Amino acid sequence: MRDRLRVVDRSLKDATVTAISDDLRFQTAYEAALQLATIVLAAAGYRSTAQRGHHWVAFEALAEILGPDHREVADYLQQAKDKRHRSHYDAVGEIAESEVKELVVEVRKLKSTVLGWLRQRYPRLAP
Repeated sequence: MRDRLRVVDRSLKDATVTAISDDLRFQTAYEAALQLATIVLAAAGYRSTAQRGHHWVAFEALAEILGPDHREVADYLQQAKDKRHRSHYDAVGEIAESEVKELVVEVRKLKSTVLGWLRQRYPRLAP
């Protein structure tokens, strides 16, 4: 878990580097969110596979595991997933700086939530 959390920290830091494109910054912040969802899955005893649809599954499971209060963030991350997919594979320049900033804020909040959840439910896994 600690290594995965360091990956989250690195991705969040990289997502704030304004010398790179907003598209890449968004993708990097998104990867931090996906890593956090994967941490929750792993802590709860599940594995995420690299099969088609695993990003969708990770974010859906996030809301199921953390509880219904987290449905809104899971839905937001599902929308981010679609934007990330388009910017990664299909289009250039569709991501606005404001979207990057919003995603970074949401991922930081999610990180705080996940850390609190780990400390409460799985203290041996928490940093």
